[in-house]
Amino acid sequence: MRKRKGIRGLKKKVGKFSLKGGLSRISRRQGVTYLIVALGVMMILGIAFRGYLKNDDVEDVIGQYKITKNPQNKAALGISPVKTFNPLVSKDEDTYYLSKIIYSSLFTFDENMTPKEDLVESYRFSGRTVKITVKNAQWEDGRSVSADDVAFTLKAIKSIGDNGPYGSVAKKIKRISYGSGGDRTFTVHFNSGYDMSLAYLHFPILPKHKYSGVDALKRDTENFVPWSSGLYHCSTYDELKGMKLTVNDKYYGVKAKSNIDVKIVKNGGSKDNLVASGNISALVDKSPERAGNIHKRGIKIHNFRSNNVEFIGFNTKDAAVKSVEMRKAIAYCTDIESIIEENYYNSAKGSRSIYPHDYMNSPNQLEYSFSKDRANDVLKKAGYSDKNSSGSIEDKDGNKVTLKILVEKDKERRVKTAERISKALKEIGINSEIVSVKRDVFLSKLRARDYSIYIGGLSLDGSMDMSSILKSDGENNFTGYSNRKVDGLLDELMSGKTVDESRKILDELKKNIHEDLPYYCICYPTYGIVKAPVFNGELKSNFTNPYNGAETWYSNYEKRVETPKE
Repeated sequence: MRKRKGIRGLKKKVGKFSLKGGLSRISRRQGVTYLIVALGVMMILGIAFRGYLKNDDVEDVIGQYKITKNPQNKAALGISPVKTFNPLVSKDEDTYYLSKIIYSSLFTFDENMTPKEDLVESYRFSGRTVKITVKNAQWEDGRSVSADDVAFTLKAIKSIGDNGPYGSVAKKIKRISYGSGGDRTFTVHFNSGYDMSLAYLHFPILPKHKYSGVDALKRDTENFVPWSSGLYHCSTYDELKGMKLTVNDKYYGVKAKSNIDVKIVKNGGSKDNLVASGNISALVDKSPERAGNIHKRGIKIHNFRSNNVEFIGFNTKDAAVKSVEMRKAIAYCTDIESIIEENYYNSAKGSRSIYPHDYMNSPNQLEYSFSKDRANDVLKKAGYSDKNSSGSIEDKDGNKVTLKILVEKDKERRVKTAERISKALKEIGINSEIVSVKRDVFLSKLRARDYSIYIGGLSLDGSMDMSSILKSDGENNFTGYSNRKVDGLLDELMSGKTVDESRKILDELKKNIHEDLPYYCICYPTYGIVKAPVFNGELKSNFTNPYNGAETWYSNYEKRVETPKE
């Protein structure tokens, strides 16, 4: 038999096949058939074995096993390295977020950014002041939290100013007055009667008796160990590894279920693997592409609204969009869902208003749902038409409509949004030109109102105050929008109201904005909590506190339990 070319000296045999020089005893066609059958059997056995392993009961040569749940009262958070854990000095986001579950604050927020009492037992507004009585809370050494501590903390915040995370608070609050040293009742004095919100009182309270003065607190940055009266205490701390948070048994509210390990993950560390293995229960991820970066099975993401809003701003003085009907038509023809999906990778949430539609659980649900038919109807009723069938509409005086869309060149997602809007406008007969420029030119054109519509955004603090873009004299109101009723409602909303009173004012405010439409909300980009497969508990995250709900957290591990054979 003539030898075929191949790897010399290869003697290995598989079944009835000889890999040296060809097939022995059987034909080549039979050999190929046998090989295919063998591979098929191996695949079937492999699939069956995999399915077998997925069963709750697994039997092998040793015995029978059952996979059971093994809940444990512990959780672990992953954070990036921080410069200091001093919450009044640090500008590290992770320090800010952790402070919300370690320290008490006068007020905090629910998942809809509605202010709610934390340390506060009762409060009452009067003029430019709010009188507050705090709950009977204790520091780690058993001493009571008092007005002294609140006043000391505010004094430190004002001294630190913009060098800390609460610089804006320092500008809003004038001082705190109270009677005797250990008193739990005090009065907060605001600088303005139209800029006093419960949201400004969300700063962490630090113990006065631990420091010789404000300067000592400001200097306490290296190896800073938190000392608190909040949900958790810091039991151990390592500047390289992190800290252990233990449940505060003296906490005045609902006590936490589990202790939490805070683990510092250095740059280059595989957070994906740490979360997948359960070594980290949860971590904050702000990347818009976060969902696409998850490659491990069982990892989930809880998305929550950021403090950034993206919107279309209308130049109410521009002839092309001066008509509210034209503005409504533009809103109707803007496909928000597609923009969120393709431009924001689904890492954003739409809103029926420039305010988050569920903010303060406001009942106002008015919206402009995507509908080209409605857009065309609105234009037709307003006298716009394509008189000469050119594909472009004209106003009732016969003037062609052309819009100038202004956008900042370096904002990639906003540029893509402008392109989508331009295309959508074309489909309802409106011509447009995209003006994509650098930031300095962008701002110059905004101030000069050299545009028809612009694609922009705004970052908000906990007060959710939009006076800067909605008020007639707002510093960021580049639209020329002016409505005295809206001005009054904005002042009233920030003039010291209870949550229920604020909700009613907000509802009326949203109705007016919906009707006038100086802005149309594109979306609120979201942040995410990446959750390990073992993570259990509630997440009521908001942009000030992603860990809201931490008191309910625990880990649920899988455990193999051997059971006797029957």
